[in-house]
Parts: sequence; structure tokens; C-alpha cells
Amino acid sequence: MKPTKEQLEKLKGKTLLEISYDLRIDTTTLSKLFREYGIKKDELRGRSRKPMPPKEDLEKLKSKSLIEIAEVYNTDPTTIGRWLKRYGIQRESLQGRHLKVDKVIPSKEELLQHFDKTYREIALLYNVGPMEVCGWFKHHNMSRKPSSHINTDEQISTKENLKLDLISKVLTASDDLILAIHTLLERTK
Repeated sequence: MKPTKEQLEKLKGKTLLEISYDLRIDTTTLSKLFREYGIKKDELRGRSRKPMPPKEDLEKLKSKSLIEIAEVYNTDPTTIGRWLKRYGIQRESLQGRHLKVDKVIPSKEELLQHFDKTYREIALLYNVGPMEVCGWFKHHNMSRKPSSHINTDEQISTKENLKLDLISKVLTASDDLILAIHTLLERTK
């Protein structure tokens, strides 16, 4: 049964989840009812939002990253993004802002020399992060398996021997099967 506006207003001291549990209504449905009845969810316990700063203050900071602005207002970067969007403030392009000026991508040949190492080991050699090393491999269209999957000559010869052994067993088994079928047919004549 759909609760009335008065019933919902009596429960304002609780959280949305608590009201949902008490009334046995899904939180999404409950949120729709709050909108329908014009009840602000901000008045619920645990729903206090930081007030938006004046537009002019945010405009002065638009050249900074969301994280830097969030630190200024002691809030989450997502909140800052929402505020900027509500005010229609376009942030300045941050592309290239964090890139090192002297950043050089190693050549394909250089990376091939380290192919037996993990991304982390290569990253330590170049003083960068493992994801950057991964990007280098992608940049050169080089696919690579994790180092645990790289086969040594010994592993390859062992695998080949196992394959040959398996093929031999299958052939022997099929010879035995053919002999058994032949014997059975001879007996039924």
C-alpha cells in the first residue's frame, strides 16, 4: 500500500534506508514518492549536503583538478563535478598537465630486451609505474603474456614430449581397440 505524504513526513528523522525497511518499500520507489509529494530528502537523517559555494568562487578554481578543488572545500571530487555542472562551468583542459616534459617512450627493440621481465620489473628500471609500461607495449602493438606464461626451451621440449607421449598412447589404444573389435567379429562368425 502506498504511504501518504503525512506518513512520510512523520518519518523524517530517519534515514531513507530505515524508512524503506519500516514501510517495506524499495528505496528507489521511496525516492520517487518523496519527489511526488515534494518532500526534500535532504531533511532526512544522514542526508546533509554541503552547501554549494558561490559560482564566482568556483570559477576562480576551474583551472585546478577536481581533486585539488575538493581539498579546498573538504569534500568529494564527485561533489565538485556536480557543482560545476549545475553552474554550467566548463573546466579548462587538463590534458598534458601531469605529463613530464622529458617523457620518452622506449623503442620496440628496447622493450624486447626486457620481454622476460614483468611490467613491475621494467617499471622499476625506468622509474615509472607498471601501467605506463603496459601502455608502452600497447603503443608498439606488442602483445605479451604475463611472465609466468613465458615458455623456456626446457618447458617447450617437455610439452612436446608430453604431446608425443599422448599421441603414442592414443594410437596404441586405437590399435588395441581395432584388435578387440576384429577378435569380437571373428568370434561372432
